[in-house]
Amino acid sequence: MAGQYNGIQVRFKEKYTCALFIPCPEYNLNLVSGQAAGCIMEATDFFQFLQKLYTFFANSTHRWSVLKESLGSSVVVKRLSYIRWSARSDAISALQNDYSIIMNAVKTIEDNHEELPETQNESHGILKKMETLNTVLLTEIRSTILSKFIETSKSVLNDSLPLGLAFKLIDPLVCKGSKRQVWRLRSYFEKKF
Repeated sequence: MAGQYNGIQVRFKEKYTCALFIPCPEYNLNLVSGQAAGCIMEATDFFQFLQKLYTFFANSTHRWSVLKESLGSSVVVKRLSYIRWSARSDAISALQNDYSIIMNAVKTIEDNHEELPETQNESHGILKKMETLNTVLLTEIRSTILSKFIETSKSVLNDSLPLGLAFKLIDPLVCKGSKRQVWRLRSYFEKKF
């Protein structure tokens, strides 16, 4: 980490006094996206739901096979990562692309009388959550927002990208001026929904 008071940055400067610290735009972008999602209770709840959905299928080979059989060659639900935001984007994309198929897989498990009552109850809860307008909207909204962050993040990771251009790519995601891409999305979704 590059903590300016206690981190590697300070220790490195103590040993090499002529060294310049250049912040990593990718790390800053991860911090911004993490803080932005973490301060909204609905977003936190949504990501917890995504993790629960993954865990529901992954904790049972039988349930995982029901999901895989339902999806065919499509991408299965993904595990979240609290470090890599691309994993969150992958998890949302998997859900968004095959929302109704995943719902049907959950319904299949709920309707299977050979399942344990706890499993049927858990699948019922997941199904109820998936049927809410809030979950559908958050899937769409979060997918759009994270795709912008991921697209920018991939561009910033390009070794040949000049540092100034990297900051210009990040600025519209986090700035307070008229260039605010994420803030413009808010009005877009308010008009759309």
